[in-house]
Amino acid sequence: MKKRLKKKVLKQMAVKVERARENKMLAKPSEIEDRVIESIFARELGLFQMKEFESGTLYEGNFIERFTAKINEIHQMLTPEGLREQAKRL
Repeated sequence: MKKRLKKKVLKQMAVKVERARENKMLAKPSEIEDRVIESIFARELGLFQMKEFESGTLYEGNFIERFTAKINEIHQMLTPEGLREQAKRL
């Protein structure tokens, strides 16, 4: 997906999520928004897994806590503020 399109979609998603929160409803993503969310999620989890593998701690120790923290971090990326920040980074 092209950066310009992805940036535009991220900005639109931020507005959509904000409106849904104001109305106390859930925002249902369109197909393209779904693809962008999946790509963010896959990229972040891939980086997490690679970092764990390189450090030799994959599935060791308190992996569940580290994994849960990463999921929470990704969740923060999908808030309106996080989406805007993602768009700025592109």
